[in-house]
Amino acid sequence: MNLKSGGEILVDCLRKQGVKQVFSIIGGQMGSIYDTIGNRDDIHLFIPRCETTAPLMAAGYIASTGLPAVSLTTVGAGVVYEVGGLAHAWLNYLPLISLAPQVQSWKTKPHQESLQACNQDEIFAPLTKWNTIIYHWKRIPQLILRGFREAYTGVPGPVHIDVPVDILFKRWLWSKKRQAAWPLVQREATVPGDDSRLATAAKMLASAKRGLVIVGQGVGRQGRYRNLRTYLGQLGLPVITTRFSSGILCGRDEIYAGPAALFTSSEAGLKLLKEADAVVLVGIDPESAALIDQCGAKPKTIIQIETDPSALLTVAGCPVHADPISALQTFVRAVPAAAENAKAWLDKVLKAGTELARPLAPVESGLNLVLSELARSTTRDDIIVADGAGVASMAACLLKDAEYQDLFCMDERDTLGVGLPFALGAAIGNPLARVTLICDKEALFAHVRELSPAAQAGIALRIIVADEEDTRTNCADTASVLKGFGCGVERIDVVSGAGVKIPAHRSGGRTALVVKPQVEQQTKKARLAG
Repeated sequence: MNLKSGGEILVDCLRKQGVKQVFSIIGGQMGSIYDTIGNRDDIHLFIPRCETTAPLMAAGYIASTGLPAVSLTTVGAGVVYEVGGLAHAWLNYLPLISLAPQVQSWKTKPHQESLQACNQDEIFAPLTKWNTIIYHWKRIPQLILRGFREAYTGVPGPVHIDVPVDILFKRWLWSKKRQAAWPLVQREATVPGDDSRLATAAKMLASAKRGLVIVGQGVGRQGRYRNLRTYLGQLGLPVITTRFSSGILCGRDEIYAGPAALFTSSEAGLKLLKEADAVVLVGIDPESAALIDQCGAKPKTIIQIETDPSALLTVAGCPVHADPISALQTFVRAVPAAAENAKAWLDKVLKAGTELARPLAPVESGLNLVLSELARSTTRDDIIVADGAGVASMAACLLKDAEYQDLFCMDERDTLGVGLPFALGAAIGNPLARVTLICDKEALFAHVRELSPAAQAGIALRIIVADEEDTRTNCADTASVLKGFGCGVERIDVVSGAGVKIPAHRSGGRTALVVKPQVEQQTKKARLAG
């Protein structure tokens, strides 16, 4: 038996579940947690400049490593600021653990005003899978375990847990034997599936001549069935990915046709997808659901694989409640000739993907040209984050044939400026990788101040930013701002496309390429001519 505070027990529980990284801005109510982290070297703390970016950094860390991470914010205002960042985890199926102190347990529900008190659990209810308040120290292990189980089971997503300040600071006798008995949550669920249902799906694939696989919901990322690409390759059907699963396949995967946006942005692409006579839907999300409607896929041709039965579509002709690996293993065994039968169809779809991508990179276009150059220089050491209106889909399409470790795409439908803190979280989790952020000026400036703690921590990051703002309405010079945050900056005015050079990824430092597009050159010439 030994004497421990609630904060110490909480940190012990996090470490038991594999947490090594916490993103947080200090608040006095979290003192016992901070003291505990400061006294041990197996869990680390990164302090951003704003509570909004704490969950965004945690999201980048989780998505790129497959390891759990925690966003820790203080009571009241800190929690409110966290909401915008936590929405990204909710929208992108990321099992993020959000923790916050709460007023004393005897002052909650209804609140007796103190310490900026508010109904934190109700604030988080719409954008978390599960949330709770820990009212007694004995329940800390139980509810932390429940939080991890809720976050990772079925369709993953964020959870939020409030811990009253008196629970965090009070000390009790604690049994090491009890602590050793805490179970570990299985983060990659195994659901074998019903044999008869799997057999029906395999029979559908065996009779299909033009099968297509759509992967969404982040399935196949680190920590979420990372062997998925192996079985997709063995199955041999063309695969397209949604924005939520961007980057799980790349140029070295012979079955990767490209992102869904590449096909849905043109009539020719949609026409081709409508030829599919069987669609394997792995992980339903808003984009894949919309794609099913756009393709006009008949219900009887849809095979849907889900670990959460509540996510199965009522229109799916063959819904399969199973994990993707178990289902694909069954298909590979049951339909050994699928790859051979689909060879001509696969070649047709891959060729179409290449032809559809070609018009997106005209030689006179600035950022497109830079992306094309980047595609030629990426390797398995590269993690690429694309953020901004139009930038994400452009990057996904132009980098389709490139080789990289990971590609993450955020666009105007996501939290504004998520890319920079997300990229910093990925860089913290992958110190040996080359992390590159591709974004526009608006996305960069949303959280540009996070480059300050990144510089203090020696985080390496390469930034490619399209400087598309009209200087008459926005006087901030992008290159000067980046230099002020310690970035080594190069600037190019891409008109003819000559002389494009991507800055090197500098270990321990931040480099940036500011791309001035041709449209500004044309505007300047027009003003001079006038």
